[in-house]
Amino acid sequence: MVNVLCQIRKYSAKYNFRVENAKGEDKDQILRFLDQEQKVQLFGYTKNEWPRRQQIWSHAEIERFIVVRDPAGKIVACTLPWSPAPAKKIIVQRLPFVFKLVRSWKKILPFLNIPGPNQELKTIYLTHLCVCSQLPIEKGRECLALLLNLIWKRFPRNSFHCITYADFSDHALAPKELFFLQQKIPMKFLSLSAKKDKTVKGNPAFEIALV
Repeated sequence: MVNVLCQIRKYSAKYNFRVENAKGEDKDQILRFLDQEQKVQLFGYTKNEWPRRQQIWSHAEIERFIVVRDPAGKIVACTLPWSPAPAKKIIVQRLPFVFKLVRSWKKILPFLNIPGPNQELKTIYLTHLCVCSQLPIEKGRECLALLLNLIWKRFPRNSFHCITYADFSDHALAPKELFFLQQKIPMKFLSLSAKKDKTVKGNPAFEIALV
């Protein structure tokens, strides 16, 4: 699990990808992209899952998605930024010394928004985070960096403390360059499959909303 605490500088794209807020007419393309990518992943879901989530999740709307497109206009990555606050609240009980120090430097580091003890941790989950499995890892990382760029622009900085998403060491998408200050929290995710089972590929389709 990765918590993005702040944007140090805007990511500059190297490839011809463009990032944009989704529109209502993008629904079929987004669901088709998720369906194609998820059905080959462990714990992946199909497009039939979306109607159920739309009914149960607050603010689960196609227009809230963010998508990355390749030069041909094809979707190669997407996410639905979502706050878990309606379902749960995370209360900070105590802070590590480093974070206490950062809070004391708030006037010097205004771009860092760290909650204090007994305060709610307001995070934005990158739900439905999906990057095309056919992309080389460097292009996949760029897709995630572009998504983070737009999220930082979309939400007022004082409305959240961090952005949270799931990442995996075997195929890590976290940007390598120092564009974002990130806190990585290791978690173990165990799976069991038949030795000859080749239907499941890549990282599991772990939904960060489950955390």
